[in-house]
Amino acid sequence: MKKSTIWSIVVVAVLALGGAGAYFYSSQQKQSQEQTVSSSYSSHMQAGKEAVKAKKYSQAADEFDQAYQLRQLPKPKTTRPRPKTWPTP
Repeated sequence: MKKSTIWSIVVVAVLALGGAGAYFYSSQQKQSQEQTVSSSYSSHMQAGKEAVKAKKYSQAADEFDQAYQLRQLPKPKTTRPRPKTWPTP
């Protein structure tokens, strides 16, 4: 084989390994972040429930608000409504 072909194969292999490593790293970061949000959400919800039991309603509302802010889901996409008239034959 020519040297240029061997170098091309080496470069492609290095790029593929680098891309795979970057993908793995980003997926691990995302998973770690989701776990952190989930545990923080649970702790705020638990603190809010305990505050309700202790009849500290303003503190409970604050805890529930913080939990809600952590757990905000994306809004659903709106679709265009169908026309109200039917096409005439």
